[in-house]
Amino acid sequence: MLENNVNDKTRLFAAFAGNNLDIWKDIIGQKVNHTFFGSGKVINVELHDNGNVYIKLSFDGQPENKAIKEFNTASFLDGTFQNLLPPEKHANKFEIFQGIFLQEEKRIKAEQAKRESIRIQIEQQKKDEIASKKHFADLKRKYQVFNYQDASPISPLYKILVQLDSGDLFLKADTDYLERMESYNVLALYYESRYRMTGNVLDAVMASKFWRRAKLPEKALKMTEGLRPTNNDEISKIYTTRGGAYRDLKRLTEAEACAHNAIKYRPGSYYPYNLLGAIYYQKNMCSEGDKYFAKAIELGSGYTQTDNNIRNAIKNAEYDNQEQIAQYLLNKDPIRYKWARSYIR
Repeated sequence: MLENNVNDKTRLFAAFAGNNLDIWKDIIGQKVNHTFFGSGKVINVELHDNGNVYIKLSFDGQPENKAIKEFNTASFLDGTFQNLLPPEKHANKFEIFQGIFLQEEKRIKAEQAKRESIRIQIEQQKKDEIASKKHFADLKRKYQVFNYQDASPISPLYKILVQLDSGDLFLKADTDYLERMESYNVLALYYESRYRMTGNVLDAVMASKFWRRAKLPEKALKMTEGLRPTNNDEISKIYTTRGGAYRDLKRLTEAEACAHNAIKYRPGSYYPYNLLGAIYYQKNMCSEGDKYFAKAIELGSGYTQTDNNIRNAIKNAEYDNQEQIAQYLLNKDPIRYKWARSYIR
């Protein structure tokens, strides 16, 4: 853990400044020490074409043609430089950052200790293979994991289910693994438990999202009932996920109303526009859907998201409309939408 000394403040400042050119410029004129070149003075700071900040120094006691050297910000993070003091004008913000940084470092250390405790627990359970397998099987039944055949307690899923059962936080690696395994109901249950513990509306939205992926849109709708959002962003996300669930249920009028409400509260988000595009494709109003998809792309969505939404929309469209939608796509771009040929009867 970083202590509150000069050298650690150098690294903390580098983390605080990041790639912010204006903050780095405020150290121009400061004296610092380099582990190899010795004492030097910051003479300039520049932003290169690669998007990274570079700091130029003039070192004492070096030949004139070798005195000027340039370093990226990583050199200030890895301990190469010492004795850099945060500029006084940033003192208040730096102090806040330092407190948050050290607190987060402490939290991570505690979380790692907890995970190590779980690892030791699992190792102990391995000594009794029969009992461990039974425990794993019980957890899979409890959390409705029916598509996972591996019964070994050294499986990553076993560790994750133990964490879920204990009410512990998942790391990104855990959620990524569950997504790869398509264990969406486990993710939904996890975010439900987080919502019950924290009251964070966004945890409820995430639970709703994964209930949808688990093909349980009714649960997605129930999850977002009675929420108490505190800002427009949360309101928009609730409407968007509810709109998606209504679309899954083919209740397109309600889905469309939700999408428009989501736009009302957060017009800069591309998600409700993607939702509207999919709704109109599902209704066999493809040209109208294209307008909303174009708006979503303008706001930052990707073409892959558009194509995935179209695939899902044609799949959920009325049987009599599927061929017409497919023909519209093939007329527009027979290469990009070659998959749509499967709907031509």
